[in-house]
Amino acid sequence: MDKKALLEQIDNLAYRTGGTQTGKALQFLQSTYFTEAGGSRASENVPQITVVITDGSSTDEVEVPARELRKHGVIIFAIGIGDADKEELQQIANSPHKHFVISIDSYQALQKLTESFLQTVCTSVGTQIQAPRFADVVILVDSTADIGRVKNLLNRLVSQLNVGSEAHRIGLAQFGSDTQVEFLLNTYQTKDEVQLHLRNKFRLRPGRDRQLGKALEHARVTFFNTAAGSRIAEGFQQFLVVITAGQSEDSVMRAARTIKTEGVNVISIGLPKTNRQELELIATSPYVFQTPSQSIAVIPQEVKGIIESKQAHYGLATGPSGDSTL
Repeated sequence: MDKKALLEQIDNLAYRTGGTQTGKALQFLQSTYFTEAGGSRASENVPQITVVITDGSSTDEVEVPARELRKHGVIIFAIGIGDADKEELQQIANSPHKHFVISIDSYQALQKLTESFLQTVCTSVGTQIQAPRFADVVILVDSTADIGRVKNLLNRLVSQLNVGSEAHRIGLAQFGSDTQVEFLLNTYQTKDEVQLHLRNKFRLRPGRDRQLGKALEHARVTFFNTAAGSRIAEGFQQFLVVITAGQSEDSVMRAARTIKTEGVNVISIGLPKTNRQELELIATSPYVFQTPSQSIAVIPQEVKGIIESKQAHYGLATGPSGDSTL
C-alpha cells in the first residue's frame, strides 16, 4: 500500500464505540501485525514501532501484554490525552519514560503534536539503534555478605566487560544501615583502575542492619545523573546490579518502583538464604538471580549478556538464558 492509499484508508476509518481494553489490543498487535505474515520486517532489522493513543484507563490489565510486546522487539510510544492514566501509560511504554510517554490536554492538541512527535520518534529510535551498546553500570553490594563471594562476582563481571570512559562505566557502593559510595561512574577511566580498587581498597563494612530501600534511593540520587558520570541523557542504558545476602529491614517497594520508573534496569542477585519475593520486587522483570554458592561463577556471564543485549538497549526486558534461579 502506498502513502496515498494509506491516507485514504485512514480518512475512511469508522469510529467504533465500546469499552477500552488496551491490554487485549496490545496482544492483538503482537499476534496480527508484528509477524511476518502481517508484513513485519523484523527479520531484516527494520525497527518495529507502535504508538498507543488513549484518553482514559483500560478495563483490562496492560503491564504483561505491553512487556511481552516489548520483549518481541517492539518500541512502544504512549500518548495520553486529557485524563489518561499516567501510571498506565508508563506501564505500556518503553523506558526512559520522558522519551516514550507524552501527555497532552486534548485531541486538538494532538493535531499540533504531529511534527514534534515525528522528530521525537526519529531521534529516540535512531539513538537506540545507532548508539554503541555500552552502558552505565552501578553495583550495590550488601555489606553483610561474604567478602569472598562478593569479590568473586565483582572481579569476574568487571573482567568480562569492556570497561572505560568511552565503554562500559562502572560505579560501586555498599549498603548496611547507611550507603557508602566506593566510586562514581566517572571516578575511574580504565578497567585497570577499577580492578585495582577492588583488589586493594574494597572492604565490606557491615552496618547494624540491612536497609536496602534506603540504599536504592541513595543510588538513584547519587549515581544516575550527569555529575556522577551517567550518560542517560545521551541515550545510554542504565543498570543497577544489587547483590544482597538477606531480607531488607526497611521497605523496598517505593524506592524500587521509583528508580525503575526513571529508566534504570535493576538486576537483583540473591546470595544463599535471600528472599525470592523481595528479589523479584526489586528487579526489572525478569532480571532475577538467586544462587547457591556453587553456581556463582555462572552469574557474571549472564549479567554481561543482559547488559549487552540488543533488547536491553531498546529498553526491553530480557532475562537469564535459563531458569532465573541459578
